[in-house]
Amino acid sequence: MAVTHHITATSENGQTHTVNLERNFVLDTGRGTLVCNSCGWRDSPLSVRKTYMEFAGEHLAQAHGANLDLAYSASASFRRLQLVAPLLAVGVVLLGMMFLR
Repeated sequence: MAVTHHITATSENGQTHTVNLERNFVLDTGRGTLVCNSCGWRDSPLSVRKTYMEFAGEHLAQAHGANLDLAYSASASFRRLQLVAPLLAVGVVLLGMMFLR
């Protein structure tokens, strides 16, 4: 499982809580698992009516009272992967074209 995004919120006392969105790109690319860093809560929502941010926001508000400054951001490693993967794919195609001539 790879952490692709972080959903954070702040409680009234200033404590920040984070729920990570984890994805298994090998077995199931379309489905993610939400994991709370504070309490270990895990959920794999199947609903198409709510987004991962809505599910995580509800958990953070209900379980931790963190309903301020809800934010959704990509993890640093996932952002790097999004930049590097297309470049690698282009490189492989170019190498293949060179060797097929």
